[in-house]
Formats: sequence, structure tokens, C-alpha cells
Amino acid sequence: MNKNDLVDCFKEITPSPTQKQKMLKIILDSRKGGTVPLKRTTKRLSLTAAVIAICILTTTTALAISLGWNEKLIEYLKPSEEQMETLSGAVNIPEATVTQNGVTITVKQTLADSFGVYVLYEMTVPEDIELNDDIQWKHGFLKVPKKTDEATVGGVYGADTLEQTGNKRTVLYHLQATAPLENGEIELNFGDLGYYKVTGDPKGPTPPDIEFVPLVEGEWDLKWEFSYVDTSKTVEANKPLSINGSEDTISKVVISPMSVCAFVKGDDILMSGVRPTVNFKDGSQIAYDVNSKNKSFGYYLIDEANLIYQNQLYYRFENIINVDDVESITVGDVTIPIE
Repeated sequence: MNKNDLVDCFKEITPSPTQKQKMLKIILDSRKGGTVPLKRTTKRLSLTAAVIAICILTTTTALAISLGWNEKLIEYLKPSEEQMETLSGAVNIPEATVTQNGVTITVKQTLADSFGVYVLYEMTVPEDIELNDDIQWKHGFLKVPKKTDEATVGGVYGADTLEQTGNKRTVLYHLQATAPLENGEIELNFGDLGYYKVTGDPKGPTPPDIEFVPLVEGEWDLKWEFSYVDTSKTVEANKPLSINGSEDTISKVVISPMSVCAFVKGDDILMSGVRPTVNFKDGSQIAYDVNSKNKSFGYYLIDEANLIYQNQLYYRFENIINVDDVESITVGDVTIPIE
């Protein structure tokens, strides 16, 4: 086969625009957990099928690149193409990397709404260290710019390891803030990589000794300019709220494609009784309780003179949602329409 024949062959098997759209639909449907019907065949995998398979993978990468999303973030949050476009302004690709003592950290992506931010980073350690779940940072923090005219404390942190192989690890870090985020400089800091060694009998009469054993000592500090377009919708409520007999006030709810957040004034709220529910227009619901995954609670003083406290009930959605599909949010005995 000469060069011209080879070119003609690839022209024949190159997918048409219609075929590419079908491929994209297959990719997005598979991310939603759906199944793709396959025809039974006894034929061997042809060159055409192989090239189409390559095109599907290429389309996945191209889709991520064109909409500014990292592929691992897509796999984690499973957004549709429309949702990725809606959140395109909330996605940021920082140019932040640092190397020290053989450890390199690179920030790949941020995704934010008004009260929370995801930071996706990759780390590589010396080849003689094989990473596992016991190896961790001794300390670290994520500092984001927040509006200073609202009551604020540090916030709640969390992290999920998305991939870990040999001396490489990909982590999705999350911060729930107690005041709205704003554009500015963001800082991610880690210190000393190692593991905790327990000496003694945990069931013995005296507590065991816990010692941190460093594998790589040092401090890794990354700073970059952070910006996002907020996709949150805020509904002022200011309604009396009773949870297990408490007498409180739900001041507002904030919902975005990434999370839902409710603010309750009062110092007698019982967290075990908080069961917020997101009600969708099609009749489906997302319900939360004190044991739910991706939850965090904040409790802080907002009026020192009158000793008024505020509770922040924050829940991250497991997958990206469409805010326009939400009809209302129920907290305790109060249902707040989302218009």
C-alpha cells in the first residue's frame, strides 16, 4: 500500500460530523452511569472500529480541553457538556508548580462557587518512595480570598485521592468557606511528607505513643491568581425555623451546580435533626442528614453584643446539577422556593 492509498483509507474511516456527535453522546451517557447498546457481531474488530475507538478517546480529551476542564475533574463530578459550558467561567487553570527535595506539586485546576472551591493538584515524589494511603502531609492549608465584610472563620477542608500509582498521586482538595469567595491570590501550602507510627497497645491501660516519621522534610508553598464567575443563586428567606423544637431563623439559602448552603441563626440548633432536601421539578429529591457524605457545618458568632450565632449547613453535590431544575429547598419545617 503506497502513501496515497493509505491517505484514501483514512479518509474512508474518518468519522463524519454526525458520527462525532454520536460518539460524544456515548461518552457523556457513559459518564452518567448509563449503558450503551451494542450490536452482536461475529466479525473481528476492524480497522474502522479501532480508529473510531481512538477517535472517542481523542474526543474526550478535546472536549475537556475546549471547555477548559481537566479530565479527572470530569470523571469525578460527571458533568454534561451543557453543565461544563455553564461552569466554564468557574473553572480556572493556574500556572502554579513548585519542586523541593525531589517532591514536585503542580496545581492543575480550580473550580469554585460562592462558598466552596475545588483545587486539583498532582504530586510526584522521589522514585524510591512508593505512595500509599498512610503517607500524608504533616500539615497544610488552603487560603482563599474572601469578602471581609461578612463574619468568617477558617472553613472546613477535605481531600480525595483520585489516582495513586508508584511515586505519583492526584488529589482533589476542597475548602468550604464561611464567607463568599472573591477574586485574588490563593495559596496552597504543605509541610513534611511522611507517616504516623503508633507505638504501644491501643487497647492498653495507657494511650499509645503516636510519632510522625518524615520521609521528605520541607515546605511547599504555591501562590497564584484566582478568579471565577459565580454561578450561585441566593434566596433570602428570613423565616422562623424549628428543628426538633428549636426556635431559630433560616436567613438564606445559596445553591449552585456544585453545592447547597443554608444559613440558620440561633444557638440551639440540633445538627442531628438537620435534614435539608433539594426538591427538583420532576419530583426527584436529594436528601441529606448528619451522616451524609460531602457535608460540613460551620458555627460562629455574628453579633457579639447580642450573642447571636449563625450555623452554616453546607453540602457538596456528588455530581453537578442544573440549578434551573430545582423547585425548592426544604430545611426543617420550612420550604423555600427557588425562582
